[in-house]
Amino acid sequence: MNFEANPVPSSFTATRLVLTPEAQRGIFKYIGTDGRIYSANLLEIAGRAGFPSHVDPTIQKIFDVINSTLSKGTLLPSATDLNRVTLQWTQEDYAGAYYPTVRLDYQITPKLAWRGTWNLRHNQWDGEPLYPGLASKADRRLWANEANATIYIASTGLEWTITPNILNTFTFGVQSNLENFNQHATPFIWRDLGIPRIALPLITHPIPTGLPFPRNNPVYSLSDTLNWVRGKHTFTFGTSVLRTSMYETAYGSAGVPIYNLGVVAADPVTSVLSGSNLPMIRSSDLSMAWSLYALLTGRISSITGSRNVDERTKQYRDFAPVIRRQAFSTGGVYFQDSYRVTPSLTLNYGFRWEISGTHTNTNGIYTDPGFEHLMGPSRQLFRPGVLDGVSAPQIFQRSKSYRSDKVNPAPNFGFAWNPAFQNGILSKLFGADRQTVIRAAYGINYYDEGMNMLQFSVGNNPGLTQSFVLQPGMPGFAPGELSLTRALTSPLPPFAVNPPAFTFPMPQSLFTFVSGLASFKPFMHTPYVQNWTFGIQRELTSNTVLEVRYVGNKSTHIWRTYPLSETNIFENGFLQEFLNAQRNLAINQAAGVNSFANRGLPGQVPLPLFEAAFGARGSQPALPAGSGFANGTFINHLRQGTVGALANTLATNNIYFCRLVGSTFAPCAALGFNAPGPYPINFFRANPFVTSMTLVDDNSWSTHHGLQIELRRSFSRGLTLNANYTWSKSLGDFFATPNSNASDGYTTLRNRNLDKAPSPFDLRHILNVFWTYELPFGRGRRFLSKAPGFLDRVIGGWTLSGITRLNSGRPYLLTSGRATFNQNEAGIILKEISLAELQKKMRQFSPGPNRNAYHADPTLIGPDGRANPQFLAVPTTPGQLGQFIYLYGTPLVLNDLAILKEIPIRERVKFSLQIEMLNAFNHPVLNVGSLGGTISIDSTSFGQTTSTLVGPRNIQIRAHITW
Repeated sequence: MNFEANPVPSSFTATRLVLTPEAQRGIFKYIGTDGRIYSANLLEIAGRAGFPSHVDPTIQKIFDVINSTLSKGTLLPSATDLNRVTLQWTQEDYAGAYYPTVRLDYQITPKLAWRGTWNLRHNQWDGEPLYPGLASKADRRLWANEANATIYIASTGLEWTITPNILNTFTFGVQSNLENFNQHATPFIWRDLGIPRIALPLITHPIPTGLPFPRNNPVYSLSDTLNWVRGKHTFTFGTSVLRTSMYETAYGSAGVPIYNLGVVAADPVTSVLSGSNLPMIRSSDLSMAWSLYALLTGRISSITGSRNVDERTKQYRDFAPVIRRQAFSTGGVYFQDSYRVTPSLTLNYGFRWEISGTHTNTNGIYTDPGFEHLMGPSRQLFRPGVLDGVSAPQIFQRSKSYRSDKVNPAPNFGFAWNPAFQNGILSKLFGADRQTVIRAAYGINYYDEGMNMLQFSVGNNPGLTQSFVLQPGMPGFAPGELSLTRALTSPLPPFAVNPPAFTFPMPQSLFTFVSGLASFKPFMHTPYVQNWTFGIQRELTSNTVLEVRYVGNKSTHIWRTYPLSETNIFENGFLQEFLNAQRNLAINQAAGVNSFANRGLPGQVPLPLFEAAFGARGSQPALPAGSGFANGTFINHLRQGTVGALANTLATNNIYFCRLVGSTFAPCAALGFNAPGPYPINFFRANPFVTSMTLVDDNSWSTHHGLQIELRRSFSRGLTLNANYTWSKSLGDFFATPNSNASDGYTTLRNRNLDKAPSPFDLRHILNVFWTYELPFGRGRRFLSKAPGFLDRVIGGWTLSGITRLNSGRPYLLTSGRATFNQNEAGIILKEISLAELQKKMRQFSPGPNRNAYHADPTLIGPDGRANPQFLAVPTTPGQLGQFIYLYGTPLVLNDLAILKEIPIRERVKFSLQIEMLNAFNHPVLNVGSLGGTISIDSTSFGQTTSTLVGPRNIQIRAHITW
């Protein structure tokens, strides 16, 4: 039994923005365009025009709560924000942990033994109130960021010695990972304290929004192994079963309405709180003035919220959490033999049959369209007008989203050979006295994807929550009409609720223009890795060994989450329409008109698609020029050639898409479009019923090849040494920061080979050197071994050690942010420079602005801070991709050194002093590109970095007394 604890009380400086006393009374201050400070009473200005002119009682109550805490901190004014000050205070904090451990062993009979173990780790983070002194640890309802974690592993097992050469081992284990966040919070807090849940502009609500969020990932494992030693064989037979489960409880809004305060564009008060009454005001300050007025008067811009489905009643319910539950089982049977053919040759071979279950939602609340309904009206991508799929796609309640894979054979084979060559060149090469070992192996290993693949895809599909919303323009809610006082004292207009009930099948049309959908491929293979290696180990001297190895692996059927909702610009003719619009724009601009409409000028052509997207459709009027042919964003897309981005806007915005397809698309008919449109509903995407179509597939892959050279020297004459060098190359089709559900889209689904690239972990060269050296002075060492006690304490007991790490840089991708092919990244254009020259120029370091550092040659940087277009240009040709250029960042050069001095005090008492110098030579290593990262050539800080891979020199001194 063992118990350890690590209490860590601390404090930190907390800050919060609060309104000045003047701002709380409606006095708004701002710096005008002439640089002078202006002051205006927003409540008086609005009151003279007949708008509310008093602070809302609920808002005043919140001010009183906040103001009561101001004396417990320091108020720091700002030179630029004249309406708010920073409240700063010292906040006590605590983060502690304890670690109990227990093990029991019992020899039941001479042949039967039992064991049991239990290891626990508990962490506690106390959190803090949002304002100083607002809450105490005795009543943490107003406490934020509180969390704890209790993790334990328990196991039990029996060992049965059947015969002297047959041993059976049975083991059962369980692992628990309980995490609790905001455990003292409650969705009833706003009701109990009499202050509604309000999304406040400019300041922070004193009631934390975090609600209880417990989660756990219990794992159960069972295995039985029989070991049988017979002659030259060591046989192993066994079976194992693993059961992984997960649950998490999330409240979200939990049916509590969220009152969003603000001034919407159509609010009539904007005509009063304008430049006519606020002279010389900037647009950013005008927005802040509207926010302050909305805050003071409790002016509601919308009311939103959601209810969760109750796992027991399968109905939406207020104050109830949504509880996600999942489970997954896998197992297998295996056989292994270690066959000592001769004293110098051993063969290892075996076989495992892996059975993979299905990731399952165990409480029956997950929704899933299935692959057929995910595709919706089209069975295939990029076939506009071919509606051969499901005309009215649905969502279903499905606990299992795919069929499991139970055929997973996994053979393995290897050998170790210690040859003896007595004469000839082989004797000189491999040694005459069995000084060489040759090893080789091949095997297949299956592995299981984590629970997140199901949770973050299908587990986030619509249906688990029911949203409710009240927005300006809905019946009974004119813009600016609703205030907190009215909302809390009078009946509210009816909310829009979606979906109406937790019943299935559920039409996808309920979520058009609102939500996306995810599903799995109907049959998912279990991912596996093929591993192979070949190595030669050669003894150079009695204490030094050199080993050279080739290692390789290939991963197949890696699971990946990616969107199918690629916007089409080719088969539907949109690319040609875009090119025609570019010509119309050039002709109009030459005539002084900033529009791409067909004005009948020489060279201009009709644009039927854009005319349909911007024109009238039945009772729906045509859009104003600012939303159509004269729209600045659209014109910018035409100027930049980003046809994919413009097409994506038309495909996802109901204003434009519903004018293209009209009432033939049911969700558009529900929005008031009462005439058919000229274009098919799958004009841009296979399934227009959802904002995105996400598929979990098993089609990803990766490869790795490496040459490893290792030199090992065991302790001799005070020196130990281990030096290893690796040259390797890793490729794959997933270049992104690794995430829990392998979510990353392809550049284009038309050619997935374009995504073949270096792995984010592709380090081509790695050198590591570890060494220790005992200085040869003092008792028991080579020199002055008989030194008297005082002299030995001075010169003896010194040990030096070091770690040297040299790595080549990590890969990163150059991007432009341009969407000239579809809505995704289109790459860059490399001009007048080779890839090798570019790589060299992207590793030239110099000081940069704002304490940044440059990592690019100045010739690569243009006058505006972006990449110099002479060498690195953005794609501008509609319908074409640029180049995808992968470069390698800063090599890692790191040296850590340590000095250890040991001084004997008595026979059993020893004093030791250790000095460690991390990054001993203070070598800077800039972080360029990050892991799986990108660098945009269109950024105004191109070629600059603000972070490092390693910290500055760090010297640590430790002293120990042992007895």
